[in-house]
Amino acid sequence: MREGLAENTSDVKETHEKVPSISYINSPAVATKRLLEQSRKEDMLQQLNQYESKVGHMPDAKARLEEREGAFLRKTYKADENAGRTKGKIDAARKEADVDNLTKKYGTVIIGIHGQELPKFEE
Repeated sequence: MREGLAENTSDVKETHEKVPSISYINSPAVATKRLLEQSRKEDMLQQLNQYESKVGHMPDAKARLEEREGAFLRKTYKADENAGRTKGKIDAARKEADVDNLTKKYGTVIIGIHGQELPKFEE
């Protein structure tokens, strides 16, 4: 198990190389504390200048939310009248279809023995 782990993490330094020591370093990356603080300050100022140009141009949380809601509404908008049907419209259309269907099936058509309508009493 450990051998497989060692193969996968070959680019990771061993722990004994990471242990701090008090041994002398001939050429350190930063020679003094003052130079370290100065380099950190310069890095911080560079980052600040990068972010300073974006101040006021980034939308706040409310604007981002409104933008997402607007995008959703634009995406789901359909100009078709069928898209905005309400329960009442759906029920009315269903009722009309049922009435038409039942009228065709069970409509009262009185036909006599000769295939014609029976005479009315008034006639």
